[in-house]
Amino acid sequence: MINLKQYRGLCKASDLILNAASDNDEIVSIPMLHVLREHPQCLKLYEFIFNKRSNYRAQSINFFKKSVGLIKSTLFDCKVSNIPKNLNKDSKKLIIVSHITNPNQCSNIEDEYFGNLHNDLLSFSNIQPIVLLINQTSISSSKLSKKLSINNIDRIVIPKSSGLFNELKIFFKLFISVSSFTRSLKLKDSVASSMLNTISKPSTFLSGMSALRIGFFVEKIVKITNSNYIFTTYEGHSRERIIFSSARKANQEILCFAYQHSILNKFQYALTKSMHKKYNPDHIFCCGRITKDLLSNLNSLNDIKISILGSPKGLPISILKNPIDGNKNLTFLFLPEGMESEYQIFYKFILECSKVFPNSNFIWRSHPLLDIEKLDFFKRKILPSNITISKNLFDQDVGTSNIAIYRGTAAIIRAVMGNLTPIYLQIKDEIGIDIMHSLKLNRVFSASDLKSIIQTVDLQENMENNIKFCQNYFKPIEYKSLIKVTGHYDF
Repeated sequence: MINLKQYRGLCKASDLILNAASDNDEIVSIPMLHVLREHPQCLKLYEFIFNKRSNYRAQSINFFKKSVGLIKSTLFDCKVSNIPKNLNKDSKKLIIVSHITNPNQCSNIEDEYFGNLHNDLLSFSNIQPIVLLINQTSISSSKLSKKLSINNIDRIVIPKSSGLFNELKIFFKLFISVSSFTRSLKLKDSVASSMLNTISKPSTFLSGMSALRIGFFVEKIVKITNSNYIFTTYEGHSRERIIFSSARKANQEILCFAYQHSILNKFQYALTKSMHKKYNPDHIFCCGRITKDLLSNLNSLNDIKISILGSPKGLPISILKNPIDGNKNLTFLFLPEGMESEYQIFYKFILECSKVFPNSNFIWRSHPLLDIEKLDFFKRKILPSNITISKNLFDQDVGTSNIAIYRGTAAIIRAVMGNLTPIYLQIKDEIGIDIMHSLKLNRVFSASDLKSIIQTVDLQENMENNIKFCQNYFKPIEYKSLIKVTGHYDF
């Protein structure tokens, strides 16, 4: 497991390489060069640097699977559908780049990340939004586009391929650029040198194809729509930098907006880095006051304007709770992130807890990205009678629970807003991914730790302060914040 000193070495190494790359889109597109945050899942990508016994066979198998998927997409999933034909020539065009992570989103008018922002802009401004969706499902973009059309929802799902000719063009340009760059750059830093050597391998540099493909379509759609603004989610991924660069290729005057829509960890990195100006946003909109203050205090972002937009997760939630009594039966809500490694950590813990608290109830709430019942490690498992796999709405689970067990999920913010007591599940020797690290909360390593805390600690002692923190973390989304920045409003 990577420690904090090693993590900081990775951040320094990525800086050295990206600074040398300057405005080279092909190098910037490679995800490995953007060290996102200290989450163990994010850091698995770099473990080989510090552990020479890493499983290269597994990496090769993963590369093979991705290659087969790419070939399939190249032949069958390369057409852009649902481009709006009724664009108002007098309106200002805003491209919103969001994501589709679950086919169920095809029936939801509200966007998973931007909420109802696009409809508010249509109703109250001279801005006409065009919503692009990055396809993060296993379903083809053409099938998702058809589902959206059937439901009369205007979205453009970015294809998983740009077509055979364009894919080859992107590939050869990437290959030539990486080969030239890695041969010419000499680095004394051992971590940077190892990282540079790794990106010269096809299994690594070909991961940049996805960002470059997205950039290809963004550039194309900016030209077709003559857009004035582009607005994308912002977590520090390589694709976000390429989106800004590609939009500016099509229109040098376009304004690039970044939406910091989710949580920030204590040692968040790639998102806080200033790069060549063509990769930086003109304005960062934050989900609330907590993250706005964090980013505003960074010297690296001094030249970028920062303000609050809010979040769909910031809608008020009013659930009254009775005081927690450690001697009575409780209901625990387990909130894992959408990663199999996190599911395994939580699954082991929930089984331990079900034994230690035989008279309490445990609700497992899967992340929208990942259904536990479809994972191999869970198949053919018989759960204890006091564990339930939830199919309810989130607020319904909050309403029936007393305590929320969490690690790195943004869902804990809304859970606390609903008066649940948060308890963080720690893992030995990890850096830590608690977004509420600055608060006085209870943190446990084991079910016995949890039992001890419930029996001896006043779990609601700092509840008022915790709720206030969470209400400031995700503010209700306010479309006027965006309209005022553009200067095009009708109110």
